[in-house]
Amino acid sequence: MNAPIQGSAADIIKIAMVNVYKKLEESNLKSKLILQVHDELIVEATDDELEIVEKIVREEMENAFSMDVYLDVDLNVGYSWYGEGQLPFGASRPGKHRKISALGRCVQVSAGNP
Repeated sequence: MNAPIQGSAADIIKIAMVNVYKKLEESNLKSKLILQVHDELIVEATDDELEIVEKIVREEMENAFSMDVYLDVDLNVGYSWYGEGQLPFGASRPGKHRKISALGRCVQVSAGNP
């Protein structure tokens, strides 16, 4: 019974992935989308592009598909996928590209009683 939900989630992350890729290319950024794992996108970003890449990834993932629930995105930054989230946003280690890990989640907002 979970297959329709997993299939829909896979379709949404594919839409988000294509949109993030296109937006990064259109913006002529050095940062690149390098990996998609389940509902997560990994972007290799340069320090000078972190803020714009965060904005692009968040907007494209949250708006990939319109439905009654909204898509929430957690963004983390690190020097490797393993170490993502260990650095505060904006921290820098010269000469290294940081990985931005964006995890998309479906969140239902209900009015009144749950």
